[in-house]
Parts: sequence; structure tokens; C-alpha cells
Amino acid sequence: MRWTIEQRWSQVLFVNWKVPAAELQELVPFPLDLHEGQAVLSLVPFFMDRVRFRGLPSFPFGSSLWEINLRTYVIVNGVPGIYFFTLETPHRMANWIARKFFDLPYRNAHVEAAVSETEYRMEVRGVDAGCLPYRLQLQARGEDEFYSSDFQKWITERYHLYVLKNGATIRGYVIHEPWAVRRAQVSKLEGGFSILQSFPDLDRLDHCFWANPMRVRFSPFLRCP
Repeated sequence: MRWTIEQRWSQVLFVNWKVPAAELQELVPFPLDLHEGQAVLSLVPFFMDRVRFRGLPSFPFGSSLWEINLRTYVIVNGVPGIYFFTLETPHRMANWIARKFFDLPYRNAHVEAAVSETEYRMEVRGVDAGCLPYRLQLQARGEDEFYSSDFQKWITERYHLYVLKNGATIRGYVIHEPWAVRRAQVSKLEGGFSILQSFPDLDRLDHCFWANPMRVRFSPFLRCP
């Protein structure tokens, strides 16, 4: 690998819904990876810091910031991974670099967050691709005990992400240890991005969990054969 970007993720919350696969597949350019026959949408906010190339100091810009992304799960040539609909952060330069060099759908947004050991509060405001303003409010409460399940592992143990660039499939590589998570309960979720609003039956969350801090590395994006 020519280079590796390292960073630390903390305050990672996974908010998950199972949705009809046929409806979601219309919005995704890759084959969906299904869990028990259903597609899964995940809203994932977290705090990112210590961003740097491996062996070098942290970046002078965009080395610590909040992000919230909306993702689903795909499988390409037998390799499972992640497909992002949106990634929202308040850092314009970092977003431009991610869009320019990695073709990831980062957007500029105003993000406010207040997180304690058990309480999670976040608000995101921005403008979507149709120039319409949006606002998302999220509140959750974490439990004390750690747990593990087949669904949690299916969601979190993903080591690739996929981007469609000029008609070609590009695969990114993500390196991290297995996640340690606690259950969490969402007490408030209002507003949201246009993809979420395409599914009116999202009142019932299928699972929500809160992860321990994690060191993550990203290696070069390569064209799939």
C-alpha cells in the first residue's frame, strides 16, 4: 500500500433500520448485501480526530471534527462493504478533499453535539443537493453493558467501501479492530436527509448501539477488476 491515513473515531452511534430491498436497490449502484432478506440503512454520527498520514503529525486542518453519515451495505464480487449516501461535516476544506480525491459524497453542514457517558445529543443543519434546507435532531441514551450479536457484527465488521467513479467501481480499504458496543435507545429522531424521508415507515428502529473509541486506517482506493 502506497499510503495509509490514520484517525481515531469516538462517540460512534449506529442507528439502524431494515427497509424493503427492492425500494432501496433503486437508489444504489451496487448489489445490496441483505440481512435475513432485508436491506439495512444506518445513520452513523461520530467524532473524528488525530487524522494523519501514518508516521506523520496530525493534519494542520480537519484533524478533529464531527461527522454524520447515512449508509447502506453492499456486496461486490463477493466482497461485502459500505455504500454512502451522504457524509456531513462542518469542515469545508476536508469535505472538498474527500470529494475531489476520493469521490465520497461529503457535504458541508453545521453540526452541534453534546455527549456524556450515557447521553447523546446531535443536531445537523445544511442544504441538500436540491438546494432545500434540512435539519436533523438526534438524541439517544446508552446502556452500561457491552453486548454482541450477529446483526451487530454484520453491521460493524465491514472492511471495504465502494464508490462509483466514471462508470468504474472503486474499492476503499478500512482497517480496524472488531468493535465493542453497548446497546442504546433513541429518544428523539426528527427531520433528516432526503433518502431517509423516502422511507415513511422508519418509526421502528431495528437496533441501535454505541461503540467504544476505535483507531481506524484507510488505505488507497483501487479500481475493482
